Amino acid sequence: MRFMALWMALSLLPLSCLADIKVDLTDYIVQASEPKRTETLAKLPPIIEQFGKSLGCSFSMDPRNIIPYQLDGKSVFLAVYELDVGCSGTPTATRPLMAILRQSPGGDYFIDADYSMPKQSSTELPKHISSLFIRNDDLWYQGLTFKAADASCCPTLDVTGRIALENGVWKEHQRMPLERIPSTVTP
Repeated sequence: MRFMALWMALSLLPLSCLADIKVDLTDYIVQASEPKRTETLAKLPPIIEQFGKSLGCSFSMDPRNIIPYQLDGKSVFLAVYELDVGCSGTPTATRPLMAILRQSPGGDYFIDADYSMPKQSSTELPKHISSLFIRNDDLWYQGLTFKAADASCCPTLDVTGRIALENGVWKEHQRMPLERIPSTVTP
């Protein structure tokens, strides 16, 4: 109903005004779909957790690390989680793994195993990925890796880098240290 009213209002405007309204219409569509996106994102973590726990132990994931992604020209969701594949139980055994979630014709989401198995996430990714994001159409991360003096359990070097799917494997293509901004306390 609201869309029909908007369409009728647009048809009454001269064409010269439509260029300005295009941006507003795009914003309207994005805002209208935001509740749906939030609802969808709430459904995905249990799917990823069930998949991860079927492959190993010590599953952990920040739900904010599920992002919309374009894969082969199709809209999917990409997630990163950490898992001890093989359940060795050692502090160094967990590593980040990537998972692709697709929507079935019936509307349910599922893990696409063609892009989501442990062998498809390079072991050279940093020990911990704290966030995924898209920058200039590329997939980037922020995370932690090891300094020379770090204990095997606890990486402390803040890094950022670019990840790409190459020959069916999620690989790191660029890594650089992040400068820590010292926190200042004001009296």
